[in-house]
Amino acid sequence: MQIKELLPLYRKFVDHRKLPELKMYDLSLFQGRAEQNEDHKLGELGKKIKQDLDDAKVAAEEKQNLYDQCVSSVAQLAKSIK
Repeated sequence: MQIKELLPLYRKFVDHRKLPELKMYDLSLFQGRAEQNEDHKLGELGKKIKQDLDDAKVAAEEKQNLYDQCVSSVAQLAKSIK
């Protein structure tokens, strides 16, 4: 065989050798994006949970205040009855 005949085969060979490297690079980029996306989702979930917790604390305080008012009213009514 002559070099001219081998040259196209050599180029194909070199191109095929580069494919795994390119695929690995693509995979690493995809993995990086997936991790960033997951971090973003976890951050958003954390914010939502914190907001839900804050809302629950406010609701609990309101209920505690209402309970305290009811106890006070019952105590006053009990005094007035005696």
